[in-house]
Amino acid sequence: MDDEKNCDCIKMLEELIDLPRQISLMDLGELRKVDQYIRGIWIEDIKRRQQEYYLKYIPKCGLDEPSKCLIGYIYLAMLKLAICFKEKGEEIPPNVIDQSMERSMELLQKLERELPVVRRLSAEKLAEYFHDKIRKGESGFFTLILDAVHKGKNPLDGILEDPDIPDSLAKMIFNIYSKEINKMKEAAKIYIDRYGLPQIYYELDRILEKAKKERANVGRRVGEEYKHKSRTSVNGVRIETYVCAKIVYIGGVKNTIHTEAEELVISGVKNVIYVKNSDVRMIRLSGVKNVVYIPVEAYPVVENSGVNCFIKKI
Repeated sequence: MDDEKNCDCIKMLEELIDLPRQISLMDLGELRKVDQYIRGIWIEDIKRRQQEYYLKYIPKCGLDEPSKCLIGYIYLAMLKLAICFKEKGEEIPPNVIDQSMERSMELLQKLERELPVVRRLSAEKLAEYFHDKIRKGESGFFTLILDAVHKGKNPLDGILEDPDIPDSLAKMIFNIYSKEINKMKEAAKIYIDRYGLPQIYYELDRILEKAKKERANVGRRVGEEYKHKSRTSVNGVRIETYVCAKIVYIGGVKNTIHTEAEELVISGVKNVIYVKNSDVRMIRLSGVKNVVYIPVEAYPVVENSGVNCFIKKI
């Protein structure tokens, strides 16, 4: 019986992962050539697969390492399609990307812009090429690699420290482009040995240190802060964090989220959400076995279409 269930789970996962994986492996240049209508169909198909993953695969097969790859492929495929819509001046379909994903879009665009030259040149020639670019004040994905190599860190770890970039997306980017990123790491070592560290990175150290202090203080900035950011989202696996905005989107699996918001839009599976502000106005609840804890004095409008999803007062 277990063997039969495992076979069913493997088959289901292979079916769900197929399209997102194919799109993730395409460069942005290839995707730009695809007709807008086809890209729109792909987005709707990926949304359907994501819903089936949360509502059918997880309850039946559980959360395992192979299935986590699907989330990474979905993130990356949706991000690439959204970038194509944006760069071609087309309207991005709804519920594809929000303001919290702008940092991820920026990161991927920087990498994709540098891929052609990284693939063509040797590490030695890349060091020369990027030295000329940096002397002109230009920066890109290579600057992130250079900073990580300078500090003796894995470049992926630096990306994972960015709260605006989902872990599964960062890991998928580094997995798909591992060959190119390893060549950039080699070029960064040659760069530092040959040219030293440019002044821009001493300034970058100061900026990063300031950003770390800001993140450390975020838990203490409560009350009115959520009114200054329009929206943000959390969508991953086993994330524990604090977020605040006027509208907060929460998805994924088994996340623990502390939040302040005027409106909450919740999906996914087995997420636990603690609402800190009593003036929350709206909670839209879907997914499976999600639980929202709100202050006893809070009386939001609730739309609950989830399966075994509850709102409890504490």
